[in-house]
Amino acid sequence: MPLFYFDVRDDGRLFPDEEGQEFPEVASAQMEASEAAATIARDVLARRHGGEVTVQVMDDQREPVLTVTVEMKIARMK
Repeated sequence: MPLFYFDVRDDGRLFPDEEGQEFPEVASAQMEASEAAATIARDVLARRHGGEVTVQVMDDQREPVLTVTVEMKIARMK
């Protein structure tokens, strides 16, 4: 099975994936990245009152395959 790496960029900081994970195809890696980005957004961005998190998926050669970005904006009216 192909190996994919999931690097996370949050608040300007990069958290590289040193181990990677195996998935049968890119679509499965995309689902994993989407779920990871959503979880980080729920757990971190809400506490910070907004921001952006990006999960970049790379293949076994560390070539970019796709990115998933979740952004939260909070606008108070009063």
